[in-house]
Amino acid sequence: MTSEPSRFFLLALFFAPLLTGCGDDKEITGLEGSSLVSLSFTGLAPLGGGLNYQAWIVAGTPTEPWGLPVVIFNVDESGQMVDPVADTVLTGPFQAKLDPPDIHSVGVSLEVSDTLLSYSSFTFILAGDLAQGSASLTPGHWLALDDPMSDISGRYILATPTDEDPENELGGVWFMDTGSTPAGPGLTLPAAPEGWTYEGWVALGEEILSTGKFVGPTGPDSAATYSGPVTGPAFPGEDFLTNPPTGLTFPPDLSGATVFITLEPWMEWDTEPGLPFFLRLLDGQVPADAASVTPYDLTSLGSQLPTGTATVQGS
Repeated sequence: MTSEPSRFFLLALFFAPLLTGCGDDKEITGLEGSSLVSLSFTGLAPLGGGLNYQAWIVAGTPTEPWGLPVVIFNVDESGQMVDPVADTVLTGPFQAKLDPPDIHSVGVSLEVSDTLLSYSSFTFILAGDLAQGSASLTPGHWLALDDPMSDISGRYILATPTDEDPENELGGVWFMDTGSTPAGPGLTLPAAPEGWTYEGWVALGEEILSTGKFVGPTGPDSAATYSGPVTGPAFPGEDFLTNPPTGLTFPPDLSGATVFITLEPWMEWDTEPGLPFFLRLLDGQVPADAASVTPYDLTSLGSQLPTGTATVQGS
């Protein structure tokens, strides 16, 4: 973490104190203001399950920041901002009730709402500091992921340590590195940002199977949905031995499958828990001639995370 204030200030301090008419804390009125905020984005994906994006302007001090809502939106397949109810294109600029000199940052959060909220979630995806009226919005800002994800890497092995059958070792994937003794973590990732968690996935034909959610490279993940009766290694991973989804036969041969890691919204903001979120961090294809307990590399996709630009001017 940086020396900036924790993102846990959001629920307590990210309240819109200058607004009036907040009946049920969801409907915001009185947004006519003295600033015009223009927004553009690259790489944001359409959200489903009732989840949308919301932009905020941030004011206050570094130790006691607070925010005002700007606009709630989704994006279409071409990346254009759209109204989450009317599904019409939003072009902006958007009014905000604060003078431009008082605004020091702009952020974008994920919200389970289709109307503008006065309180933010903990889950910010982009943010940036204003300089001469403009801000580059990135995931690495302290208000968002607090890490640019530029130095991440990963390895995995195929193995089935949760049973005692040596004939099905290509039926499980574990994010660990057996290139050293003892085996070590296979993932180089920061601790999951506040408001987010990691999740491993295997794409096997038309099926995408979760290997479980986790907060760091060591320790077991949150699930053993398909594993056998033996306790697995102290790393994220999964054996695909039991409870196969309809249409699949376990254990599979994962040769040729795709293995990847995503960053997922936590708690109620993960509105589609059976599907991977679009923030894919690491990715790799299992070799067609894969061998068990052999480390294979994942490719970093950190440079492909979304970005944006915000400009603020007087109205």
